[in-house]
Amino acid sequence: MDEQTLLAHRTLWGEEAEQSSDTELPALSADEQLLYQRLKQHHWGVNVRLEQERIPWDYAWESLQGG
Repeated sequence: MDEQTLLAHRTLWGEEAEQSSDTELPALSADEQLLYQRLKQHHWGVNVRLEQERIPWDYAWESLQGG
């Protein structure tokens, strides 16, 4: 997920009951890794979580199409 998507869907945020103890996730791109680090540092609030399944399909489809 990218930062733009996270911030655009603030109304859908929940709270992670317990954060992952992983400091890095090797499959993420550099931008995704930065977002992950900011989430772990509570940059936008404590234990912010956005389940990708909650993102509206039209938004996701546009993003997948390069929009």
